[in-house]
Amino acid sequence: ITSQEVMTINNIKRSNAFYNAISRAIKGGEYVIELGKSTGIYSMIAVDKGAQSVTKLVESEIIKSATKAAVERNKHSDKVAVVVHQSGKSFDTKDITLKADLVITDLLSVSLSNVTNLLRIIKLSKQFQKQNGKSIPESVEVKGALLGESSEINDLLKVATVNGYDLSEFNKILRKNYTYKLYEKPNIISKAVSILKVDFIDSEEIEHREEYALMESTATQICIGIAVWSKLNLFDGISYEENPTIDNQRSYSTIYLFERPFKIHSGQTAKIKYLINGEMGAWFEFIEFLNGVI
Repeated sequence: ITSQEVMTINNIKRSNAFYNAISRAIKGGEYVIELGKSTGIYSMIAVDKGAQSVTKLVESEIIKSATKAAVERNKHSDKVAVVVHQSGKSFDTKDITLKADLVITDLLSVSLSNVTNLLRIIKLSKQFQKQNGKSIPESVEVKGALLGESSEINDLLKVATVNGYDLSEFNKILRKNYTYKLYEKPNIISKAVSILKVDFIDSEEIEHREEYALMESTATQICIGIAVWSKLNLFDGISYEENPTIDNQRSYSTIYLFERPFKIHSGQTAKIKYLINGEMGAWFEFIEFLNGVI
């Protein structure tokens, strides 16, 4: 488990949203399967809310050992079984003898960089779900907004003068349109729009998608790229959004840089082209302004 994933695990507001969704979904006596990289906490919550039994699938023996220890420490080992399932490999269905009334999937991170992995997890979720069974989350949405400059981005992505030597020439060969992660609050300068939505009940294959987004600026600044984040529509109206502008709802921010930054005025709308490839990730490009001063 990475340090970024630990930040997500420790996010109380996020955990509370899952807690409320599980509480609403469990009616009593259900068989539950939990997928994903979580600690097994949602399996234990499901039991406490009335589930008859839970199978927690993990991706390695190391995670299995830690999860079993946590389950035993919290006195839930009589109803929570921990089973290894290696990511990307076919699952030995003999370990799962029943279809689940509820499948809980904890996506510690949702990334446009590997949509194929997201769809694989959703496929696995559907594989173990009863007909007309329930899913937490019900869908995942990726949102995006225009990104302005900040000191963190300048330190991360720009070369200036070091020890009196001008090294700015290296800015010309900086790798653009690539994924970077920010840990400080990003400088968001537009209203958010939906980039991608994937349904856990009725998902579709995403091999290659080319679309356009219209983003209305809320400030007059230099726009350098796009910040993206996820919203989990958990269950029956309960959701959690990793809003990068709110301290207790963010861990780190994923950004994509434009090949050429541009100045945008407050109230202007920028037309952004984006490509999503299941294996290669995402790519964003500024096309034109649709209104206002250029």
